[in-house]
Amino acid sequence: MPELPEVETVRQGLIEATLGWTIAESRLLRPGVVSWPSALEFQRAITGQRLVAWQRRGKYLLGECASGGWVGVHLRMTGALRWEPGDPELDRHERLRLILTRPDREPFCLRFIRPAGLWAVVVGATPRTGN
Repeated sequence: MPELPEVETVRQGLIEATLGWTIAESRLLRPGVVSWPSALEFQRAITGQRLVAWQRRGKYLLGECASGGWVGVHLRMTGALRWEPGDPELDRHERLRLILTRPDREPFCLRFIRPAGLWAVVVGATPRTGN
């Protein structure tokens, strides 16, 4: 399991890479990876959200959206996040792919590799760290 300094390093990388970007598309490759809400609700809720902040609560990474909602991830034992330009070839362990856009840049892809649980709360709710 990643230690807190490693999780903080990932958070800093997410801040540098994703703040101000809008989630244009969500490709849920394994619906069971979403802990809450349902997979369909997650995809509807996350699409169109602009990322404005990243926080850490313990080993959870919490992305705040401009709408006041949140997207959260826990990397568990072997989870990883990859930030890559364009739409790279699918990794066999990839669970979720977010295509992010910004007016001044080409699209980028945020790939969740083996995350154990993802959840989203979209309308100004306090992040929930169940799981």
